Amino acid sequence: MIPSLESIHMNRNVVLGLFLVLLSLVPKGSFAQTGELRLIANPGEVELTVGQSAPLTVTVVDASGRTVEMALRFAAPRDALRVRDGNIQGLKVGSYEIVATAVLPPNATA
Repeated sequence: MIPSLESIHMNRNVVLGLFLVLLSLVPKGSFAQTGELRLIANPGEVELTVGQSAPLTVTVVDASGRTVEMALRFAAPRDALRVRDGNIQGLKVGSYEIVATAVLPPNATA
């Protein structure tokens, strides 16, 4: 397959809705940090050609800006993007979103 010269524009808006709903189910004191947690994508947007890859970093931070170690899951259109091992690869021309959600630790209870 010959890569297209057209760009793939991906807006990596990190969707926090599901993440915040899940966090609301965790009992107070389940995490050492208190307050609001946020997901920060770096970079926030990227343009790739078909077949090209770029690094993707998403960090969970607390209200003080300290990094919180949590597992992350990524979702993207399978025929258009591949997110794997800290990289994103463009597979199809278009504009797409990647959704990142934090995974609660095994000891968290709802």
